[in-house]
This record gives sequence, structure tokens and C-alpha cells, in this order.
Amino acid sequence: LTHKGSDQPRYSLIALLENAAHQISRIIWLICALALLLLILLTTEQVLARYFFKSSSIGLQELEWHLFGFIFLMGAATTLEQDKHVRVDILYSRLKPRGKSLINIIGNTFFLLPTVGVIIYFGIEDAMQAREFVHTEIEQFSFFSNLYQFQVFISLDEWIDHTLLAGESSPDPGGLRGRWLIKALIPLSGILLLFQSLRLLTHQILIFLDPAKIQKSDQEVPRDF
Repeated sequence: LTHKGSDQPRYSLIALLENAAHQISRIIWLICALALLLLILLTTEQVLARYFFKSSSIGLQELEWHLFGFIFLMGAATTLEQDKHVRVDILYSRLKPRGKSLINIIGNTFFLLPTVGVIIYFGIEDAMQAREFVHTEIEQFSFFSNLYQFQVFISLDEWIDHTLLAGESSPDPGGLRGRWLIKALIPLSGILLLFQSLRLLTHQILIFLDPAKIQKSDQEVPRDF
């Protein structure tokens, strides 16, 4: 979105925002791709264990749900950046660039941004409640129990138990602890969506004001991962 001459200062900040949004989306996309691969492997393992070895793990089953939630929540902003969300298109495809940008501006301002605000506000509240949840009876975490002859591993286990795995946990035997971590992805997803929606809103305003220049610059910027 940079142009020669007097237009360059006008578009330099927008170009910086566009590039930052694209780089963040690229990183998140790669992480989600790895999480999806892990989810496929875990699901395959659970199916084989259940039907061929008559055994299964509640912890691994819950990990599958958490991975799916991670992919869904973290992938929302990247999908928005790529404009791949499902549209109920009645008139949009028939409109000219300024008409499309006006619909996008209205949708972002009156629907997307308020929704994102609600997600962030209540997501933070839910994550904090999960973090502060107190269990009366719960098994002590001991990942490094075989190395307890070294004080550093005792301290590390205690830190993990009282920090990362504190708060709400699964009610099922063998379930996962530290549910506040997965719930914290809800407001984080909202923050990423907020960043992308502001970028998209700025971009659509520029299209509405000067569609010819923005369209030309968009054709020069590759957006494929």
C-alpha cells in the first residue's frame, strides 16, 4: 500500500499494519497446521487403542478437544485476514468496490467489533475464574519425581503445579488440569480478531475513499501462505 510522491506518507502506516497482520497470521497459521497434525495423530492413536487394544486415555481425549479449540480459536483471525469466512452473499458479489467496502465497514463497525469486545471481556472473566478455582482434593503434579534428588526439579514441579496447572481441572479421573490455559485462548482469540478487524476496517475505508489505488496496490501484494 505504498505509493510514490505525495501519497506515500498516507499509506506507509497502513502498509506497516498490513505487513504486521500478515506476518502474525502466517505464524498462527503454521502453529495451527502443526496442532492439526497432532490432533490427527492423537485421534488415530485413540481409535486404534480403543478398538484393537481395548484401552483409552481420558487425558488424551480431552487433549483432542483442547487442540480442536485451539485450532478453531487461533485460526479465526487468520481466516478473517484471508477473507475465507463463509458469507451469506445475496447482493455483495454484484456490487462495485465502493459498495462492497461500505458493507464491510458497516459489518465491522456494528457487528464484528462489538462481538469481539464481548468475547474479550467475558473471556478474560471466565479465564480468571478458572485460574482462581480452588480444589479441595487433587493429586500433586510430579513429572520430575524420578529426579527429586535435585532440588531444582522439586521446585520446578511445585511451580508447574501451583502456576500452570492451578485452578479448574477436569472432573473426570485422569483428566487434564489447568483448564484456565485453554480458556485463556478465548480472550486471546478476541484480541487477535480485534487487531485483524481494525486492519480490515482501515483497509475498507481506504477502498471507499480511493478504490482504484487500493485495488492496484492489493494486486501487487501477495497474500498466500
